[in-house]
Amino acid sequence: LSRMLLAKDYIQQHFTKAVSLQDLALITGISSFRLTRTFHHCFGVTPQQYQAALRMQEAQKRLTDPSLSLTDIALGLGFHDLAAFSNQFKKYHQQTPSHFRKQL
Repeated sequence: LSRMLLAKDYIQQHFTKAVSLQDLALITGISSFRLTRTFHHCFGVTPQQYQAALRMQEAQKRLTDPSLSLTDIALGLGFHDLAAFSNQFKKYHQQTPSHFRKQL
């Protein structure tokens, strides 16, 4: 459990960057396969799903700031472009970031 908490903490601290399973495996000292299975068992999601959820929570917060452009938000959260961010946001929130912002 302590290794999974270590992985979870690392993801929380670095969720705006690409966190690979290999990075987490090195940090925790267990294989990527075992890490994924154990993380899912402990927290109900894979490490990648957990990172995506953190990004989407932060996206909601940042979308409330009208001074931030959608592109700035996307890049600040580690997405390569606005399209990737929009697709991920829509997957989680069933609406585009621009539509979410308009509803505010």
